[in-house]
Amino acid sequence: MRKVDVRATLIDVASRAAVAIVTLPALALLAATAGFALGKPVGAWCLFVGALGSCAVALGRLRPSAEAAALDRVEAGDGIAWSLGTKEVRGEARRESRRESIAGGVALLIAAGAWGGAFLAAGTRRDVTWDGQTYHQEAVIELARGWNPLRAYAAPATFTSHDFVTNMAKGSWTVAAAIDRLGGGLERAKLQGLALGAAAFLAVLAALLALTSLSAGAAAACALLAALNPVAVCQAFSFYVDGQVGALLTAFLALAGLLVLRGGLVPLLGMVAATIVLASVKLTGVPYAVLAWAIAAAAALLAWDRRAGAALGLVGAAAVALSVLGPGWNPYVTNTLHFGHPFYPVAGPRGQDIVRTSRPEAFAGMTRFGRLGRSIFAVSASRIESGWQLKVPFTLMGDEATKFHAPDVRLGGFGPFFSGALVLSIAAVALARRRAAAVALLLAAAILATVLVTAEGWWARFAPQLWLVPLVLALAPLSTPGRRGARWIGAAVLLALAVNVGVVGVSHFTRNDWEQRALERQLDRMRAAREPVRVELDRFEAVGVRLTEAGVRWTQVRGPMPCPDPEELVGSFSVRFCPPE
Repeated sequence: MRKVDVRATLIDVASRAAVAIVTLPALALLAATAGFALGKPVGAWCLFVGALGSCAVALGRLRPSAEAAALDRVEAGDGIAWSLGTKEVRGEARRESRRESIAGGVALLIAAGAWGGAFLAAGTRRDVTWDGQTYHQEAVIELARGWNPLRAYAAPATFTSHDFVTNMAKGSWTVAAAIDRLGGGLERAKLQGLALGAAAFLAVLAALLALTSLSAGAAAACALLAALNPVAVCQAFSFYVDGQVGALLTAFLALAGLLVLRGGLVPLLGMVAATIVLASVKLTGVPYAVLAWAIAAAAALLAWDRRAGAALGLVGAAAVALSVLGPGWNPYVTNTLHFGHPFYPVAGPRGQDIVRTSRPEAFAGMTRFGRLGRSIFAVSASRIESGWQLKVPFTLMGDEATKFHAPDVRLGGFGPFFSGALVLSIAAVALARRRAAAVALLLAAAILATVLVTAEGWWARFAPQLWLVPLVLALAPLSTPGRRGARWIGAAVLLALAVNVGVVGVSHFTRNDWEQRALERQLDRMRAAREPVRVELDRFEAVGVRLTEAGVRWTQVRGPMPCPDPEELVGSFSVRFCPPE
């Protein structure tokens, strides 16, 4: 196979696999919504609908047949086609058709591997986060038990966080409940972040291979960096959804680049699927989706013409409308009807400042841009009691490198070396060729605009897409021939980002490994108890499901603990139990 064909095949495989991965939860959500409307609870059947859609995307002929296109060239008098002759053209077309079928099969295997691998990996670690073990797990449990958010607007009052669950986006919870109903159990239900991270990697890989001159290895390295967003890394084995938001936005922007500069139905389908999931995962997903489509439409207007830009904008408007009026009916429409604003409780006449206790007091009077700048260049901190402290880029202050055991680091949340990489990337793009620099700056500015759409964009978990900015700027000198110095600086940005991800990953998983081992030792002791273990759940009622699934016989204590020295369950904060004798 010729070299150009190898690259084209890689692009086809990667793009189809990425879209196939995102299609599964999108169609599962649409199926679940239809089931809710008919009074049917979420179940494993929703996943089978999504899987069928994934197969169709991976294996479907979503473009004119190669043979028809070749014969069109013959009829149009193409010189090369005439020289080959009609018979040769047909043979070439059949070979191209076989190549496309093989690429589709490989893409389907990759997508299945991503979901299967995520399913297995998610079960190897238990969620030890606060939010994950409270309202996230509670919502998944309620949906798996049969709660229908279309027929019964409010969540059942079984758990403490039922009011919060009622008003938040339910897309990730719905898919997780379907996975739980499939038989995966509660812990495996948190696999979506891992699978969507794979989709982000594949989409960026396809875009870089198609739109730049980077080698396959260099493109894969850059795509891996894009997918290894520190927010996603720190939330990979939890029910937090911010990493999913980052992965979906990354995949969307990459697919939009493919669509605008190469065309094709596959990336467009992927953008629509990503929109459905993004708008249903978190309240910020809707404004992020609107801005992402605006970016794509503006790019189409510049690359094509006004009519094409308007057409893409209309497709985006339809995709957002479907997302809001379908899987997003509860909460967006129901919040509007009950509280006067689709984004209640964070906005509207009855909105609340739910981030107040997590925001440094000094940020109160600052602009959004001021908060963002100070957070980027601040010492990484998971708590804000001591305020915030600026630092020189590429330096480590105190123990900041150890703060990433938390899934939601407040300040410097993208890692201790992110600020340095950002400064270097600005230098790199300044030395790049003018056209490449202009494209990179426009895209970086567009990403920054999505960050600033929320007043809390300073907190990395609420704007995970900011991670892409230095990477985009560094690609300007790396992807086009130009000044050698600029390329070296661009490479230094990638190295800095890689080291940064390494520091974050080591910090997070070192602590997480200790917690997992300590928790398993406790569960082993509890399983071996002769009598039911007496447990105080406090506000972590969902932990009771964990204990049951782990094979622990237990009974809940609602008053004073009946033992002198109760033991705290590792990773579950205020959950305590009487040690088995």
